[in-house]
Amino acid sequence: MREEDTAASEDTERRASKSARKREMQALQALGERLATMKRDELADLPLTEAFRAALAEGARTKGREAQRRHRQYLGRLMRTEDGDAIAAALAAREQATQRAARLHHQVERERQALLAGDVELAVRLRQADEQLTDAKLQGLCEAAAGAPDPRAKRRASRELYRRIAALHDAAGS
Repeated sequence: MREEDTAASEDTERRASKSARKREMQALQALGERLATMKRDELADLPLTEAFRAALAEGARTKGREAQRRHRQYLGRLMRTEDGDAIAAALAAREQATQRAARLHHQVERERQALLAGDVELAVRLRQADEQLTDAKLQGLCEAAAGAPDPRAKRRASRELYRRIAALHDAAGS
């Protein structure tokens, strides 16, 4: 009797509730919808089957509202055969890389503004990283970026400072 009870309880534990299965299917459908909004080149490096890629391409051609709804459900159904965890992990890694790049961009922008405001420590670090960057050259770039009368010269100097600060970060590995 005990063996039967143990087997029955293990079977119950392995079988998820209807609500849990429904949540899982909705999550897969949401992932499929997210993939449907992505461009073809963004999908290229994701672990998707050819059948799913074809369904995504077909969905892009679907125009009617009801047809799009049915196609989203179809994508959700196809997602059951895909490796949802691997796809979600690849998307999460891509999102993290994007966020990291955005943080780096904001950091470089803050440092460029600090340099224009007279941050001596950053100026010293820039000159140490690039032997060709003289005090006069850096001073000229800062003055041009801060208020050159020609907008093109101002933009050019700002971009040059940005590139040099970004190169400093690249060299540091951050």
